[in-house]
Amino acid sequence: MWRRLFGGARRSRDAEIERELRDHLDLEAEEIAARGGTDSPALEARRRFGNRTLVLESVRGVWRWSWLEQLGQDVRHGLRGLRRSPVYAIAATITLALGIGATTAVFSLTDPVLRRPFPLLPQERLVSIGQRSADCPACEDVSPAAFLALRVGAPSMAAVAATSSWRTALRGAEGSELVEGFLVSANLFSAVSAPFALGRGFATGEDEASAEPVTVLSYDFWQSRFGGSRGVLDSAITLSGKAQRVVGVLAKDVVFPTRADVYAPLVTRPSDAQNYGSRYLYVFGRLADGATIADARRDADRVSHSLAQASPKTEEGWRLVARPVAAFHTEDVALLVEIVAVAVALVLLAACVSVANLALARTAARGRELALRAALGGRRTRLVRHLLVEAFLVSLAGGALGAVLAVWGVSVMRDVVPPSLGAFVPGWAFVHVDGRALLFTLVVSVATTLVFALLPTLRATRVNLSSVLSDGGRASAGVSGTRLRACLVVTEVSVALVLLTGAALLARSVHNMMNGDPGVRLDHVLSMHLSVPRTVPDSAARDFMVRLDERLMAQPGIRGAGLTTTTPLSNTRWGTAFDVPGRTPLPGDRRLSATDQRVTPGYFRAMGIHVVAGRGIEARDDASAPRVVVISHHTAEHFWPGREAVGRTVLIDSLPWTIVGVVTDVRHGGFDEPLFDELYRSLPQAMSRTMDLEVWADGDPDAMRDVVRRTIGLANPAAAIGGVMTMRDLEARHVSAFKLMAGLVGVFAAITMVIAVVGLYGVIAYGVAQRTREIGVRIALGARGRDILSQVAGGAIRLTCMGILLGGAGAFAFAQLLRSILYGVTASDPRIPLAVAAALLGVAIAAALIPAWRAARVNPAVALRD
Repeated sequence: MWRRLFGGARRSRDAEIERELRDHLDLEAEEIAARGGTDSPALEARRRFGNRTLVLESVRGVWRWSWLEQLGQDVRHGLRGLRRSPVYAIAATITLALGIGATTAVFSLTDPVLRRPFPLLPQERLVSIGQRSADCPACEDVSPAAFLALRVGAPSMAAVAATSSWRTALRGAEGSELVEGFLVSANLFSAVSAPFALGRGFATGEDEASAEPVTVLSYDFWQSRFGGSRGVLDSAITLSGKAQRVVGVLAKDVVFPTRADVYAPLVTRPSDAQNYGSRYLYVFGRLADGATIADARRDADRVSHSLAQASPKTEEGWRLVARPVAAFHTEDVALLVEIVAVAVALVLLAACVSVANLALARTAARGRELALRAALGGRRTRLVRHLLVEAFLVSLAGGALGAVLAVWGVSVMRDVVPPSLGAFVPGWAFVHVDGRALLFTLVVSVATTLVFALLPTLRATRVNLSSVLSDGGRASAGVSGTRLRACLVVTEVSVALVLLTGAALLARSVHNMMNGDPGVRLDHVLSMHLSVPRTVPDSAARDFMVRLDERLMAQPGIRGAGLTTTTPLSNTRWGTAFDVPGRTPLPGDRRLSATDQRVTPGYFRAMGIHVVAGRGIEARDDASAPRVVVISHHTAEHFWPGREAVGRTVLIDSLPWTIVGVVTDVRHGGFDEPLFDELYRSLPQAMSRTMDLEVWADGDPDAMRDVVRRTIGLANPAAAIGGVMTMRDLEARHVSAFKLMAGLVGVFAAITMVIAVVGLYGVIAYGVAQRTREIGVRIALGARGRDILSQVAGGAIRLTCMGILLGGAGAFAFAQLLRSILYGVTASDPRIPLAVAAALLGVAIAAALIPAWRAARVNPAVALRD
């Protein structure tokens, strides 16, 4: 209908313009005839008038939006042209889809994790404040004294709030369940403007010791534990043996500062203003109106200086660091994402270069067509627009397919990373391909059009009309065009070398992690959190924990059991300050620090930790016995290298502890972290109500879950367990992020290698096709097949070697970026890049053999005749 309404008016106007032009030419011819001097006035009038088609288009542009009509024509012509060249269209679309899809998937990862981890909060106004030193440059924790000093000494922040990790027991009809949560200052939820599905946050005064116990639930915990019932509001639940009234439920998808089940008020006391040394709080601030992050950093520096003056012994060398809240808990992740982002940028570059190579070949084949268009009056701008529109159609198709690949890729990434790891990464819950990612895909599609199509388009529209039209219909790219395509192939090979080297280093590192020795038994071990509430008397709690090893050992299928403060490979370390008598004090009155493990006698056997000197913790090391400590081999070598450590003394809280044994080293932070000094104390001598239980089973450790639960419940019904997983699960949680990164870089490297090999094959095959007559002449003059074969294959080898030389520097730089996360392999190891270069050269030679073999079999008679 639209065409019927407006098509008639357009045809009428075009006819009127045609009549005007004819009248003008007739008048011009009459004037020429009147003056005389030519035999054909009409022909002379048309010559003087110029290109009639261009004039007609110009006049049409006055009456309507001709550019829009021409754009529609270019779109239709572009679609027809792509249908006539299905191989080019499919190859270019798939190549771009791989690059755009990978880029979109990585954007969908980086956007929520690094830029918008708290999308429902005003994160542009929120800051995270950590307390750091030269010995702990990535620490997030802040002391209570520093938190309270920030509240009064940081005018750039309208509110300062704090949180502390909290593991508590929720009592239910079927027993106690250990849940994860946070103790938070009463103003936290208002400071971060957290929305609520039900109720409210904590009111002023509810964080005082005398206030009524209240709690807030997370949305997911409300749904899973209470079925989303609105009746939970104002009801009482029992946490850590105390009844607490539920005053609110956070809105869906509110995760702050990390995933949690419950929140309770953080009680602060006047004495906390003098608590400088204990750093266990996560501190956040909300910028005041008109304040910036730079103002917050200046205030943090000023408060740090005042703290150092107030308590130089504990605060010297420590400073408060204010950062955007998006940086909270993401600094380690940021490096991994940065590596993947560099890799995907190289993939997109390789894809654009490959499609540019295809476009150069196609425009060279269309040289005669484009020359005819120009000869018939087509302006260069119109030809450029026509080719760019065609390229844009390819980019849009590649972007659409890339979006589909991105959705699939993000799904795979979420499946690879265990939920237990994602819970510690703010923003991981929001990783998906959303509207922002699709808009990003569109922008990338437009950008890739300019990157891969601009150069071929400009070359195609600078054709020499006479040379092309006199070429007898044979398309030729010329020497410069062939060299340009060769340069693009060299770029592809260099990018492939960079990514293949990085992928090989990461694969070797992950292999070493999976086969490395964490110092503990990984097979057949079940690990879980265990907590005894404060309502249980100290003597009963101590007796329960001390005798739990024996109760579990009496169960069939259990070979060992023991308690510890933290489980190896859990990325958790509880530290303690200590002194070594006679050792020179550290500068600035700083204290020595070590991982403080409080264990029961069965722990070393259950975890396969071997005693290398002296003895381990035994049943005789009870609360009434002399204080004893076992140290790791790393600690012994650190403080007493080449000397006997057993029998020496360390001071913990100014009390002497005698070293009775040395055990093998254990990695708590993971394979990529260095070993730390480690102390093991007897649980009865250093009591803790929150521990980790390790159970060594005969067979499948998962099969022992119910047995362990039942044994604990019979021993102490008030005890709660949670976080049950095997040691292999813990290993996977630690290694999964590295496996994901290695897998992504490996896939990207494979893609770029295929792109490079295909591009190399295309250049060699195209060169053979262009030189068919020359090869025929050589063969006719006596050249042997192996001479032609070696000459053609030599060209491929030269291009590959140039790419390897060019990519060598990039491979070295990329390896240095990986240096801090590699395990068991060095970034400067020359064997890996040399092996990758040799493999790439071998694949390139194999790709060149097909066109080389065809060249060697050229029939001279046929070649010369054609």
